[in-house]
Amino acid sequence: MSTENLIAIANVAEITGLAPSTIRRRAADPSDSFPPPLKLGPNAVRWRRRELEEWIAACPRAQKPQEF
Repeated sequence: MSTENLIAIANVAEITGLAPSTIRRRAADPSDSFPPPLKLGPNAVRWRRRELEEWIAACPRAQKPQEF
């Protein structure tokens, strides 16, 4: 696996629009569909870019508000 496909939490936040604390919470919740990180060392985790892109693609799109 190439390291260019592994991204740090700051980049995950940029890509997803989620705060780092939200990313950590969702990644730790086994019932959440958010991709889990890879543990690379005692203080290093990274996410697979492909898994994040697939997760984003599977998210439901926001609907336009209906006009009354």
